[in-house]
Amino acid sequence: MNQWDPADRILREDFNADNLKIAAALAGKLDRVELLESQKMPTEMAGMVFLNLENRHWENWEFICYHISFSGKTAPEGLQFKVGLNGDTDTLPPIPWGDFFFLFWPGHDLDRQVLSLLIAPQCSLFRPKCTYRELKRLSIIKVTEELPTGRHNVYGLP
Repeated sequence: MNQWDPADRILREDFNADNLKIAAALAGKLDRVELLESQKMPTEMAGMVFLNLENRHWENWEFICYHISFSGKTAPEGLQFKVGLNGDTDTLPPIPWGDFFFLFWPGHDLDRQVLSLLIAPQCSLFRPKCTYRELKRLSIIKVTEELPTGRHNVYGLP
């Protein structure tokens, strides 16, 4: 990649060359991402949702992403929810309503310590005291209002 000094003249050719380098580096990587699951979240438990993680086969994946999206274009006034793993929701503060991503890096290792990142209106690093072998569920629990309906998509990179 081009590294410019303040006195350098920026040229279109430099941008094009950098874009070609990026495209070459990503070739064959992004097309490996697989949609593992896409489901509407159950409405019978509108105040809390539990997604089963026990049968995820973490050993088959380098990286897994849960994308949670809620219906509706605007957030209900004051809606907050908590997200947690294996029933532990006390380690993260309540977060505002909106789409979020829960990212996991099992690295094909069931005995690896869980490290995940929650990307929502703010980011939080989440490190439960368990391995991927012990990971049972992802919880979404209302704090202030009833959760709107939504769906979750799960993506994996083998």
